[in-house]
Amino acid sequence: MEVCKIVEGQRYSKRLDERQITALLKVTCGRPRERVKDIMQNVRHNAYYEDPFAKKSGIKTSDKLAQVGARILPSPWMTL
Repeated sequence: MEVCKIVEGQRYSKRLDERQITALLKVTCGRPRERVKDIMQNVRHNAYYEDPFAKKSGIKTSDKLAQVGARILPSPWMTL
C-alpha cells in the first residue's frame, strides 16, 4: 500500500495509455448493482478497517457506502 498526499487543486497532466483507458472503462461501465457488489466484496476481502498501517497513519475506513447528492445534467448541444 502506498500513501500519498494530494494537494487541493493539484493537476495530473499525464495522459493514460490505451491499455489504461480500456481497463478503466471496463471497470466503470458495469451495471450499478454489480459495481456495488464488487466494491463491497473488495472492501470485505481487503479488510482495510483492520489494516495496522492504515490505523497507524490515521486512515479510517468504513464498510458502508457513502451517499452523495447528485443531479442529471442536460445533454450537450452539438452545432454544425
